[in-house]
Amino acid sequence: HSVNLLRIKIILVVVVVLLATWVFSIWQTDHLRRLLQQITNFSRSLSRGDIDKRLFLKDAGEFNDIAENLTSMSVRLHDMMARSEEEKNRLNVILKSIPDALLIIDSKGIITLSSSSAKEFFGDIPINGMQFIEVVRNHEFSDLVDEARKNLSSGMTEFRIDNLEEKYIAVRVSPLFYRENEFSGLVAVFHDVTQIEKLELVRKDFVANVSHEIKTPITAIKGFADTLLEGALDDKENAARFIQTIKSNSERINSLVDDLMTISKIELGVIRVDKSMIDIEDVFRNILDIFKDKAAARNLSLAVSNRLGIKAISADKNRLIQILINLVDNAIKFTEAGGVTLGIDQEDERALLFVEDT
Repeated sequence: HSVNLLRIKIILVVVVVLLATWVFSIWQTDHLRRLLQQITNFSRSLSRGDIDKRLFLKDAGEFNDIAENLTSMSVRLHDMMARSEEEKNRLNVILKSIPDALLIIDSKGIITLSSSSAKEFFGDIPINGMQFIEVVRNHEFSDLVDEARKNLSSGMTEFRIDNLEEKYIAVRVSPLFYRENEFSGLVAVFHDVTQIEKLELVRKDFVANVSHEIKTPITAIKGFADTLLEGALDDKENAARFIQTIKSNSERINSLVDDLMTISKIELGVIRVDKSMIDIEDVFRNILDIFKDKAAARNLSLAVSNRLGIKAISADKNRLIQILINLVDNAIKFTEAGGVTLGIDQEDERALLFVEDT
């Protein structure tokens, strides 16, 4: 009987131990499942870009190391994303602020990035994602891109485009490298040089006109000087007239040379403007005295307009007279009939001087 009772007790103990082991095993399995589910959910959140979450495990044992590593990775990803976003915003600010057009072209010739100013150069089209040849339709630029790809070196060229209006463009193309010697694309920077080109054309025309106009007084001086040397000096009446003509033409040459020197000073940026309050009526009288005979010789009237009765303005007197002399001289030269009016008016609280011809 005692043996049977002992057996029963042993069996009961074994059963209790087995039940306890089974219950603990179920609990442990469920606990591990929940830990793994938390880790899985956290990993999925990271893969979706939700890097603000943190992983906290309770009674995780060795899984705590995994949780700490994943949390640390999340923090690093958050910092990297923050820096990346900051760099992206900084790049966008730069691309919006630079006046030049900038295109990033990948190795397949597709534009992957462009500055805001690019639309002013190439029109309001979706530039990103297009082949560069569809945006910049110019063979000189295409040749420059091909050369930069082939030689992996920078280059420059200038060309004209007529998308919205006529523009002269200077462009520099440079290769981009992902790693050392691993070509990844090109960067092209376009600079609008239209105003510079137009000013250069004006300068060339001006120099050409001055060069042509210098020949006329030089020819006159030479002709009258030869006449005087051939015996006209004895004819006092004509000699005095010839000498006066030589003097007038020499003054004309001096004026043209002054114009050339002024252009040179403007180009060098050394021209000075000395402003002071000047009597505008006195300036007009000087201009009329200079050109009254020339206007009369062409049967042209020479008048002054000052409807507001302006007496004085702030300006550089010498520069102003030089400008007005050039304008009035051209007006008289190219007006066939009628007259020339030299005047002053007011526009937005500023003096507006003008020369009109018929």
